[in-house]
Amino acid sequence: MVRLPRSWTALALGCLVLACALPRPAACSSLDDARTAYKAGLRAYRGGDIGEALRLFRASEQADPSYPFPPFALGRIYQELFDQETRFYEEGIAAYERLALLLRINPPAPKDRALYQVLYFLGLFYLKGGDYPQAQAALQQFLEISPDFDNPEAVHNAIGIALYYQDQYDGAVEQFRTALARNPSFAEARFNLRSVFTRLAVYNESVVLSRAGEAELALDKIERLKEFAPRYLPGRHLEARILNHLGRTEEALRVYSEILGFDPGAPLTFSVRLEMARLLATRGKAEEARSLLLDNLNRFPDLQDERLQREAVEMLVKVGVKP
Repeated sequence: MVRLPRSWTALALGCLVLACALPRPAACSSLDDARTAYKAGLRAYRGGDIGEALRLFRASEQADPSYPFPPFALGRIYQELFDQETRFYEEGIAAYERLALLLRINPPAPKDRALYQVLYFLGLFYLKGGDYPQAQAALQQFLEISPDFDNPEAVHNAIGIALYYQDQYDGAVEQFRTALARNPSFAEARFNLRSVFTRLAVYNESVVLSRAGEAELALDKIERLKEFAPRYLPGRHLEARILNHLGRTEEALRVYSEILGFDPGAPLTFSVRLEMARLLATRGKAEEARSLLLDNLNRFPDLQDERLQREAVEMLVKVGVKP
């Protein structure tokens, strides 16, 4: 399995202290109050009083919602809590996104462009939460805005991870290779590149065995694949098809359901629902089959694959739905 980026504590703290270096603005009580609460929050944070730091950063943000540093600090603390307790994910994402919105509305001065690193932190946080398309978008935006970032290999590696978990392997390989071109000693990118090739190699072996009629050996390969890539949809799809072919229909239905639970909007799930509906229809469960087929219609109204379209129409007729 690919490795997620290491902690970015040092970089985050570097951004947190930027506020202390900013020149004092013209008289403005709300901003003065925000700065005062923010600095007190930093002292509490450094002293290990996370609860007090959160209270003060929230007070700072309330005093002046346009002050950009409190939402960054809140996002950082929530991210730390998420790492420790798998809680506060939504709160952390919301804090980072508030800062990203502030920067879109009021771009920072050149001396404060380090604030754009929030997009990097946001992307990494999305990776931790499994929101891979959002992670990819935030990280790519960061690269566009900050082409002079001093650690670009880490950004390319993170984008590669986001693509990897969306089954976009060509793009993932390109990003991992770009990371290595930037820094040939970057071990995480090298490990992740090997992970892609290992996953594809084991999957291809299982496909070959399945086509050769060696169903049980193919399932053994898929079990190995699941050890390091349990959510790899093509592998799980092949597993369900083999189980169905072997007459192990309950197991096949379980795997089909797991695929739909992993990523119900993935293009591959059109075939999954179609095959699952066909299997359910043969067992007299027309209503469940109908529900799956209608879900396909709702999710993929503009499907381009004519063969799959035709199969779906035929199945809809069979279960009593007028296409």
